[in-house]
Amino acid sequence: GREGDYLTCNEAYDPATDTWEVLPPLPEPRRDSAGAGFEGKVHVLGGDNGNQNLGSHLVYDPITRQWSELTGFGDPRNSFAAVVANSKLYIVGDDNDAPIKVYDSTTDTWAASGEYFEYFDYCNAVAVGDDIHILGCDGLDHQHHVYNTTSHQYRLATDLPDDRVYENAVAIGDNIYLVG
Repeated sequence: GREGDYLTCNEAYDPATDTWEVLPPLPEPRRDSAGAGFEGKVHVLGGDNGNQNLGSHLVYDPITRQWSELTGFGDPRNSFAAVVANSKLYIVGDDNDAPIKVYDSTTDTWAASGEYFEYFDYCNAVAVGDDIHILGCDGLDHQHHVYNTTSHQYRLATDLPDDRVYENAVAIGDNIYLVG
């Protein structure tokens, strides 16, 4: 449910029945967190609880219908993105010069992955092959950054056609669609 602008909602949609199901709520209200489906579970990362930015790593298991907490990523952040590339979970962006981090699920640890390159706040991130594409960040509205997960190098790609922030990015095959 709602607690001001900070939410504990957890719901699942079943397209076969065209229905929503209310699931066990997040353990703590938050907003501006990042989320990703990774290894069959829902990962909710960081955010803001109204008092501070969070560095937590919560996981919802749809089979057991329970939340658990894994090792946090160490530098609390909000307004960032989570993306899965090469079977690994990455977090990208923040408003505090935070590096890209990668999660190792076999050891339940996080590590910085390459040097910090730009201010990626309210960004979108999608993976295509070995590359994470970082698009439309607040303050870098027209820029398109690419981080290679193998070489750990950044590069600038062709600018977006228009300045964007708060848009939606989706990767299908080798193509990226930017909507909004």
